[in-house]
Amino acid sequence: MFLFPCVARADANAEARFYFERGNSALARAMRAQGPARHRGVQEAVADYLQSLRIVRSKNTVYNLAICYEELESFDDAYEYFAEYLRSDINDAERAEATRHVDLVRPRVALVEVATSPPGATLHVDRRDLAPRGTAPVTIAVPAGPHRLFLDLVGHAPMEHEVTAVVGQLARVRVAMTALQATVTLEVAGGAAQVFVDSAPAGTTPITLHLAPGPHELRLRRVGSEELRERITVAPGEERALRLAMTTPPMPGGVAVRSNVPAAEVRVDGVSWGAQSTSPRGVVPGRHTVDVSAPGYRPATITIDVEEGRSVLVRAHLVLLDPPTRHGGWPVATGIGAGAALLVGAVTGLTAVKRQDDLDEIRLGLGDGPDQAALDQAREAAEDTAGEIDTLNTVADVFFAGSLVLGVLTGVILATGGDRGPLESNATVSAGGESVAVVR
Repeated sequence: MFLFPCVARADANAEARFYFERGNSALARAMRAQGPARHRGVQEAVADYLQSLRIVRSKNTVYNLAICYEELESFDDAYEYFAEYLRSDINDAERAEATRHVDLVRPRVALVEVATSPPGATLHVDRRDLAPRGTAPVTIAVPAGPHRLFLDLVGHAPMEHEVTAVVGQLARVRVAMTALQATVTLEVAGGAAQVFVDSAPAGTTPITLHLAPGPHELRLRRVGSEELRERITVAPGEERALRLAMTTPPMPGGVAVRSNVPAAEVRVDGVSWGAQSTSPRGVVPGRHTVDVSAPGYRPATITIDVEEGRSVLVRAHLVLLDPPTRHGGWPVATGIGAGAALLVGAVTGLTAVKRQDDLDEIRLGLGDGPDQAALDQAREAAEDTAGEIDTLNTVADVFFAGSLVLGVLTGVILATGGDRGPLESNATVSAGGESVAVVR
């Protein structure tokens, strides 16, 4: 059974060759005859060649048929078959011979050259129900006079054009084919959405779009959904149905910042929010870094996790770069006073020691001299010196006691006045009113 197609082709070729050879015989006899016999012989050859072409389209049959029509002075048909022969696979010598015949026929025919943009349109002349005359770009021979050209191209609107053909002239026809718009039916799951085509509003879904052939960008917008962008390329006359789905973005979270310094600046993820905000501002759920700062204060930084649909409150406590003590300069004054009193007491005490040495020398000299007056004078000097020593010791004790009092007072002041609070600023994160983290 696999031989049947081969046999069929062989039979067709044999039948086509039969008519081709019979046409050659008729043409040869006609070329030797004259008058009506010559004319009848050429017509017989034309009939056989046409029958052969109906079976197998051979370039040799096409050429011989063109020669017959030239002999019969049917120059329109002759030109058509010579033109077809020139489009076939022939060598240079065959092309030169066919071109010579075309040059002889051309002055005797009316030619119409048809080109379309884009190329490829099928051409019918005068009636659409007749066989097509070719595919543009093409040059055809037509009877002289007015003609209507019908052009059809897939994906484009049918076109008509009128032309008047003149023998010996070439009429050029250029037709721009109008591409059919593509039809796109668009639906979106989850409710209606606004539709923009190439940034121009087109309506709301569901919608039927009529688009020019080529690429387009569709944008869909709906409250509560992320914008959807879809790029499509449509062909002329194409019909397409699109059903798209728009994603719903996560609910935003919120961040509010409160600080003990009203003029504090707030930055979230490096972006300035300006002053503190007691009302939450929307942020994308996830991890964020909050910085709170103010001139003259130590900044506070904290990393927070914001959940979808929940707000986080950041409480920042900023401290001064150099905070003052509670008692101002008193610790310094009392400390200096304690030191000065200690120094005076020490000097006074040393003076008392020196005078004690003098008193000891005076007392040693009381037993050496027999002179009563001198002895009385020495005793008086000893008594004066002893009094002076007692005074110096008293003064020294007073200053030592004052130094001790001032020293204790300085310690008390430092102990009670040096509490300056935390040395670093801190921030506390609260969620739902409950503190969940403290960062220093």
